[in-house]
Amino acid sequence: MSNSSKTGKNVLKKVITVLLLFFVSYANAYYYNDTVVEIEAKVYPKIIFFDKDYEKKLVNKTVILAILYEKKDLYIARKMKKFIEKNYGKRILEYPLKVKMYEYRIFTVDIPATAVIFLSGPKKELIRAAKIAKLKKILSFVYDPLYLKYGAMISLNIGRDIKPLLNACAVKEAGIRLKADFVSICKIYKR
Repeated sequence: MSNSSKTGKNVLKKVITVLLLFFVSYANAYYYNDTVVEIEAKVYPKIIFFDKDYEKKLVNKTVILAILYEKKDLYIARKMKKFIEKNYGKRILEYPLKVKMYEYRIFTVDIPATAVIFLSGPKKELIRAAKIAKLKKILSFVYDPLYLKYGAMISLNIGRDIKPLLNACAVKEAGIRLKADFVSICKIYKR
């Protein structure tokens, strides 16, 4: 095989690799809808206050929202954080608000959080993060309603209207008591 033939094949391999990486990145970004991310950024922080015991979950009298993401979703995690901070600034109700971002692999029971938002992730990490949220007795929100089956607690059903989708079993397993007026507007998730 001639050197120019080998060089041509190497160049072709590199071009295909770059195109595949671009496609994977583009496809992943396409999975998220900016409007949905923005709606969730407005709604999820407010839902925290429908937990009858939300004051016990504050960290030094501060609401800390943890956004969990995979490395490939760092851009979306930053966007979610930006939307939350744009909507609420540094306070929600009378409490200081901090929005933190963690890769799934870093999130442990020792990380301080009042509630957690799950972006896309592998099943194993979603299940692990949901278990941690239950242990901490904090609400877990998910971008994709399909992730409720892994133990997350709340998602949004966005159609003609916006309705919280509640995994009542997960909330009960965590020992979280939600206010009846919130539960009454939820659609209950069934496995």
